[in-house]
Amino acid sequence: MPSVPTAQYSNTAVATKLFEGMAMGLAALVSDLPGRGEFIRTERCGLAVEPGVQGHLEGVRRLLARRADLPGMGARARAAVARRYSWEAVERDLVDFYGALCSGPG
Repeated sequence: MPSVPTAQYSNTAVATKLFEGMAMGLAALVSDLPGRGEFIRTERCGLAVEPGVQGHLEGVRRLLARRADLPGMGARARAAVARRYSWEAVERDLVDFYGALCSGPG
């Protein structure tokens, strides 16, 4: 699932499709941009490549050369999404955030 920046979207935004693919157990191939590359490297669940067609083409080649590693990358991707971005993982932060909004300043 390549993630290539476009003029329409911010370079710092992380596409929902990235997390959807990871939740399905797919290894990620992303542009090495803020919010993406570091996450993928830390979780060891895919590759972060130079933004643009050539970077992504090289990333596909590297992934194909490492086919045996893809199931492990996919499993780590699924685990990372469940651990960091599931409803259970973000519930407390959301409850605290909305509680602070409702209580107002001070």
